Amino acid sequence: MDWTGLNQINTILGIINGVVGIINIGTAFWGWLNHKNKKQFMEKLEKERISAQKENARVCRTCKSNFKARITSLEQTNTKLLEKVSG
Repeated sequence: MDWTGLNQINTILGIINGVVGIINIGTAFWGWLNHKNKKQFMEKLEKERISAQKENARVCRTCKSNFKARITSLEQTNTKLLEKVSG
């Protein structure tokens, strides 16, 4: 029996097994990093969402007060115009 060919096959299988093992370790590590990054990304996204809501509320308050002031001004102008027309 020729053991040389069998040893070569076993060596090739061993190398392939080693490469697959390294790929599995790399994939597991990448998955762990990706999960960690995903968690950090979700936390950052939540902070940005809260910040955006606060800014939106501030802008809405400003717009509402400006809108009310403009309506009051227009009502006063309309009242003066109606007085001129009817008076």
